[in-house]
Amino acid sequence: MELEAELKFHVPHRGLKQVEHGRLPGTKRGCPAEADLLSTYFDTPRHKLKKHGLSLRVRQDKETYIQTVKSETDGQFGRGEWETLLESGTPDLTKLNGSPLEALSSKKLRQKLEPIFKTSVHRVTLPIERKGSQIELAIDRGKIMVGHRSEPIDEVEIELRRGKPQDLFETADALARRTEAELYLRSKAERGYDLADGQVNPVSFAAPIKLDKRMDASDAFRIVARSAIRHFVGNADAVRDHNPEGVHEMRVGLRRLRAAISLFSKLLPKSSTANIKRELKWLTGELAAARELDVFLNQTIRPAARDVIPRRGIAAVKQEFTRRRAEAFEQASSALELKALSNVVAGRTGMGGDGASWLQRPHPDPQIRRQTSCSPHSKDTEGWQAA
Repeated sequence: MELEAELKFHVPHRGLKQVEHGRLPGTKRGCPAEADLLSTYFDTPRHKLKKHGLSLRVRQDKETYIQTVKSETDGQFGRGEWETLLESGTPDLTKLNGSPLEALSSKKLRQKLEPIFKTSVHRVTLPIERKGSQIELAIDRGKIMVGHRSEPIDEVEIELRRGKPQDLFETADALARRTEAELYLRSKAERGYDLADGQVNPVSFAAPIKLDKRMDASDAFRIVARSAIRHFVGNADAVRDHNPEGVHEMRVGLRRLRAAISLFSKLLPKSSTANIKRELKWLTGELAAARELDVFLNQTIRPAARDVIPRRGIAAVKQEFTRRRAEAFEQASSALELKALSNVVAGRTGMGGDGASWLQRPHPDPQIRRQTSCSPHSKDTEGWQAA
């Protein structure tokens, strides 16, 4: 198995051109390569593979067919990946190369597999070097297709081919600062399944976190922090759609990260922690009015509108708070477009400067790394669970 160390960004069309034809500060670029890729994702009608955290894809590049199994990994910006060459575009479950799909493989599964969705992508691959690390930028333009429905793809994936993870994060930081790139952690497979299920910008919820009591506290923090980042970043589109549940879940994710920073504060660089917490608190505050007005409108005003007589007065109150809620949703959506969001999800929570040390480098003092126990019965873990 190869664990992909990668980050994905949504980039506006003009930003994609900047990445393709420009140079990121601190990097040397190689010769770009272009390809047209048609990928078909397979699963059962009830999406058995998806339920097990797996995806099965057959990608066609000219006359070459590559079968890929991917799995989600706990607390990682990356996925497990198993690839094998095929002679055609039909999946071959005898060539799973030790992937988790082998445990599910059966004659019945083979018979039930069917195409769920496709992606058509024009990819520009750009090799770059930063401080001796080999990094690959994949600039994708295309679409996800389910029958007659489709969604656009405008993405940049940054993958560490060889070298230090810190250099990957610093490259991502440079991308976010140079363009209007926004960290985007939903895979093409996730988007394809949502499109197949008729969901548009669905709400993202907190995923279970698995910690081993034998791991260093620094490892535990990386898992917890990445989970929280996935949680709130995954709700950005729902917030832009003025989805009340999306606003609520983004605030929960932000609070989870702030709680993790406080709980593991001994491990973190003091020089940047205060700034990061300040920006997390700012963004949480920008979302507060939308959440509070939505709750007040639904739990207080609307029930009163059904019961109060005369109704004319309460109708005016309802109209006023509906207007205020709409303005609050606009405020929440606008907050996501500001550079401060990039600082939260890219520049200062693990992708550059001191932030990279949070999510990649353990504390230099082994004693400090062990001070926070990861035992499920420890006081520290209980504090995180309460948070």
